[in-house]
Amino acid sequence: MSETTHQDPQPQGGEPSSKHSWGALIPVILFGIVAGAFLIALFWGNPGQLPSTLIGKPIPQFYAPPVPGVTDQTGAQIPGFGNKDLADGNNLTLVNVWATWCASCRLEHPVLMTLKQRLGVRVYGIDYKDDDTAARRYLNVHGNPFEKLGKDDSGRIAIELGVYGVPETFLIDRDGTVLLRHPGPVTEEIIQTLIKPAIVAANRKHQMRSLANTPHSNQGSATMPPQNAEKPAG
Repeated sequence: MSETTHQDPQPQGGEPSSKHSWGALIPVILFGIVAGAFLIALFWGNPGQLPSTLIGKPIPQFYAPPVPGVTDQTGAQIPGFGNKDLADGNNLTLVNVWATWCASCRLEHPVLMTLKQRLGVRVYGIDYKDDDTAARRYLNVHGNPFEKLGKDDSGRIAIELGVYGVPETFLIDRDGTVLLRHPGPVTEEIIQTLIKPAIVAANRKHQMRSLANTPHSNQGSATMPPQNAEKPAG
């Protein structure tokens, strides 16, 4: 990818610029430098190094409507989903943002097909700025890893999630908290070094919280005599 260079505008008419004119241009030049640095970081930088502001926070409110014609094995329409579906208190959820026109999404698709069975989590999908017919045909041919599948025609949901590009995958806790963001395709290495440890940690935390909230009804029963116990005879 070629790099662009910035050239200062040449003075017109061959007349030297005054100190006042140069002073007025300084803020403009500084703004251009800052804006250029931002664009370089955004388009040429590594998105995996860009932190997500959502980590540890509830996932933003959204609703992704279903992709028409994408059905399960019984022929029933696979439903879309929203943030409330991710905070039902029951399961961890991997949310994968993808598209049929995305080459990296095609590379990760076979891995996504195995995640529910291997990791014991739900896998939901958001089809980003895609064609409904293309999505339906693609999933019919390659298989559908998504328990629920919504679409983001406008890209608004991706903006709310802070998505820099597809594919991106989020791990969502049982209460709707964002635990992990991974930009780029899900690979075996990513599963072993990033996703699986995060799932193990989340499950351990959930188990400890459940134990702490469980009433210990038998505690102290060994030291407290029954209320109706008979006194020993004479």
